[in-house]
Amino acid sequence: MAFMGRAILILLLVAMAGCRPVPADLAGTEQRLSNGGTLRIGIVASLSERSYADAIAKSSAAALGMAYRSESGVAEDILPALDEGSIDLVIGRFAKRSPWAADVLLSRAIGEEPVSGEEPVWRFVTRNGENRWAMTIDRLTGDAVAGQ
Repeated sequence: MAFMGRAILILLLVAMAGCRPVPADLAGTEQRLSNGGTLRIGIVASLSERSYADAIAKSSAAALGMAYRSESGVAEDILPALDEGSIDLVIGRFAKRSPWAADVLLSRAIGEEPVSGEEPVWRFVTRNGENRWAMTIDRLTGDAVAGQ
């Protein structure tokens, strides 16, 4: 009987060793940033919208208690950088049914969500697999505009 008890204990220890916090971040973005890393933000915005996007970036980093740096560009350059991990977060105008939605995690709309899902609105974008980080960012959606 002692053998059976040891076998069960060993199986439990092995099973627990494989457990990770859920939701998990496959690339560890939230962990890196919570240890004092600088939030790297990519901004996808026209020149006329850039100051608004910068304000969202600044208020979001402040709400998270993080230093940040930002760079701007077109989605075709910024979103691959997000996927590669050289950017942690993207701020831009994306439709809920954006073609990018298959490759990235789009937050709820910052502000009101259009019923159609076809209209681009301000959103945060995070990497696929960074679920804990995406949940942290998604909590900012309600406050991002309020702080403006």
